[in-house]
Amino acid sequence: GRRPTRDASVAAREGGHVAAVAAVDVTSDGRLVASAGADKVLRLWDARVGKNVRVLKGHRAPVTGLAFQKGENRLYSVSDDRTVKVWDAGEMTYIETLFGHGAEVCAVDALKRERALTGGRDGTLRLWKVAEGSQLVFRAPHLCVDAVAMLTESVFVSGGDDGALAAWSLAKKKPTCVVPGAHGDKTWVSSVAAAPFSDLVVSGANNGLVRFWQCAAKDKPGVFELTGLTSVPVPGFVNSLAVGSQKRVVAAAIGDEHRCGRWFPKIKAKNGLAVIVLPET
Repeated sequence: GRRPTRDASVAAREGGHVAAVAAVDVTSDGRLVASAGADKVLRLWDARVGKNVRVLKGHRAPVTGLAFQKGENRLYSVSDDRTVKVWDAGEMTYIETLFGHGAEVCAVDALKRERALTGGRDGTLRLWKVAEGSQLVFRAPHLCVDAVAMLTESVFVSGGDDGALAAWSLAKKKPTCVVPGAHGDKTWVSSVAAAPFSDLVVSGANNGLVRFWQCAAKDKPGVFELTGLTSVPVPGFVNSLAVGSQKRVVAAAIGDEHRCGRWFPKIKAKNGLAVIVLPET
């Protein structure tokens, strides 16, 4: 179960969340930050002054993921209430709700187009074509799709509680590559990230490893393969990953347990942030 982060009355007075924060994202210009979690609300923050400027309500269960559309103020949120919600963070208003997942939605990502990629406990990935009002459904090898990341508008990756990492293409309904036990036996791929419009993928798991992969096209059209590059140990459960805009830095959110529950607790781990600087190529 989720646990409170601090006294609710103090948090409310300070304009913060009153329960655990599970997701954070920032606009491309770095001016607006969105956060959400177990208290079911989204909070928008002005990064220039560090102030909460708006609270967005609508989800009926904890919010598990957030993603801004690149270069825009459009914001996607996903939740244990099985929905995807679309917001205009610039106007600080609600736009619409997307239905389709048959269980809790765990992860979301977006790039430049008006599309969102989501994954959930129903074992599916869904690519939402928001402007067209349609969705594409992909059946994953994972029982629970815990993490998703988009490399391009048509190539993406997923990770799950079965420990596998999968590469996908819009040209195929099944993954073009699956790496079982991507972090070793009995591990849980809890986070993935990608450097947009490149071949770099990063994954994190409950065994405290951040792994780097190349996702490259093969001879057959629409087929992509994952090749392991290197690993970096970090102290704890890797709950979230982000790749810097210049592809030189990777940030890993580390916890003493999974961000959405008390699974595989790491007694000696501390909640924090690990920053990995990548070598110049």
